[in-house]
Amino acid sequence: YLPGVTKATGRPNPWTVDDEARYRATQQLRALERQVRAWKRAQAGALNDLDRQRAARHVRATQAAIRAHIDQHGLVRRRQREQLDLGNK
Repeated sequence: YLPGVTKATGRPNPWTVDDEARYRATQQLRALERQVRAWKRAQAGALNDLDRQRAARHVRATQAAIRAHIDQHGLVRRRQREQLDLGNK
């Protein structure tokens, strides 16, 4: 922005009901991604096989929920967000 040089292009686009629905869908997706990371941490830190298997079941179930959510809302899945290191290697 340069004062006196930059011209306003008009009113900003209003926030619509569709925008709100898409925003809520993306936030739900982010919540599911956080759940996957939490269960992966629980799996990595499990002290016995029973807890490790339980956490692995939750990881798979949450990933299935992510797939269903993406199909329902037409979002893009970013698998790196489900990684414990967040894809930073």
